[in-house]
Amino acid sequence: MTFSSPPTTSKRQMLKAQRKFVTKHFNALSIGIVTTAALHMNPAFAQMTAPATKVSEMTAKAQEAFMRADKNADGKLSKEEAQAMPAVAEVFDKSDVDKDGFLSKAEFAEVAKE
Repeated sequence: MTFSSPPTTSKRQMLKAQRKFVTKHFNALSIGIVTTAALHMNPAFAQMTAPATKVSEMTAKAQEAFMRADKNADGKLSKEEAQAMPAVAEVFDKSDVDKDGFLSKAEFAEVAKE
């Protein structure tokens, strides 16, 4: 049975220096990745919060009209539900910005402004 000799002081110092180097650079890389991701996500958050602000700015009269037209109370208007309001039905396809077949409250708020 053979035993390996323990690392010498210089080997230990070299291994310690290598670990320190890797840790330092890994941490810097991780911070860079997180920062880059955060910077790229910021516009997405701005786009997500903008419609919510527009909804809160919707007039009480427009909110009431939306709630009346939203027969199934799912928080969005289908093309069939929009038929109750001819002005909205005319611009439904153009107003459906995300092309999901429904008008969200934010999309409706834009129609109501016009």
